[in-house]
Amino acid sequence: MASLALAGCDGGKDQAKGSTSGSREPSGGSPSNTTVGQKGSTPKQGLGAEVAAAKRAMEKYHLNAVLVRVTKGTEEVATLAMGESMTRVPATADMHFRNGAVAISYLGTILLQLADEGKVGLDDTIDEWLPDLPASDQITLRMLAESTSGYADFVTMDSFLDALYKDPFRSWTNSELIHMSTDKPLLYKPGTNWSYSHANFVILGEALSAITGKPVEELIRERVVEPLNMQGTQSRQTAKISEPVLHAYDSERGTYEESTFWDPSWTTAKGAVMTTDIYDLATSARSIGTGDLVSPKVP
Repeated sequence: MASLALAGCDGGKDQAKGSTSGSREPSGGSPSNTTVGQKGSTPKQGLGAEVAAAKRAMEKYHLNAVLVRVTKGTEEVATLAMGESMTRVPATADMHFRNGAVAISYLGTILLQLADEGKVGLDDTIDEWLPDLPASDQITLRMLAESTSGYADFVTMDSFLDALYKDPFRSWTNSELIHMSTDKPLLYKPGTNWSYSHANFVILGEALSAITGKPVEELIRERVVEPLNMQGTQSRQTAKISEPVLHAYDSERGTYEESTFWDPSWTTAKGAVMTTDIYDLATSARSIGTGDLVSPKVP
């Protein structure tokens, strides 16, 4: 099986409210600034197609930098770093970055593992572990994982966005995030529709922790990170990122600015806020995508 992993740092286009970038434009790393990373194997020669694809991604998505890893099975085809992490600081393949929503697939994998072990059923309602949540006797673990619970997404709420933009370094708790969503009416009867909501995954993390008696960080480490030998991946509830760092930039607050160390605690469940590198990103893409960590019998 072939797999592709790509990570990039934004060149300043605002994706939250559709506005243009702020008064200071990004320097924009040169796509011609290309390094080839090596870790454990030697990339194949003749990487013209891979470089061209990375250049197209940089241009299409307005990226300052891009990291790319292409594998066939476990064999490395290419690992590339292009552009700049900061002005006159070339991106390198060993740089670390947040893996964002990738960690949601880790939560789903843990849920499937627990179902495989007979500890839960995917269609168990969450009232057994989280009885105080609205409609907990109707919403199942599967609905949380599939975003069909009907819980509202706090990230789309003006009150949340106002607070986030006012202080992007604020640390958020699971309780704060969940309450913002559950204080709103369900968008629809659980299981009858689909809508992406960050609250689903925050709540799923709480449920997994209650089921196992372990924090999410420990569950991910024991069941995903260590089995896959992902040595460059860590749970980080704070803004810390291990060196070297692929820097990020943002224009959502009306000016183009460094956003690398904005607090990420609102992005998903506590313990599933993570940093990684391009090597581990490719490893987990292959293993999660093929179901290596779960049994074929899981429904």
